[in-house]
Amino acid sequence: MPNLDLSNLPRMMDAKTIKKEFFSGKVILNLAAVYSLFHRDDFPKVVIGKKLFTPTHLFVEWLEKESTKGASK
Repeated sequence: MPNLDLSNLPRMMDAKTIKKEFFSGKVILNLAAVYSLFHRDDFPKVVIGKKLFTPTHLFVEWLEKESTKGASK
């Protein structure tokens, strides 16, 4: 993901945006699986009322960390 262009994405993303932008192509997650990410302790999130959002740059950082777990073994 080093060449990922974030300029076309909003600063904050909800689950539907994450699914559309990151998990609708080669890697597919259903919407329930994306919502479950928001319930992880290590997932960057902002709660506004009952709505869940993640700052885009923090989501990408989190995803990069998750993708490299176990890679150094």
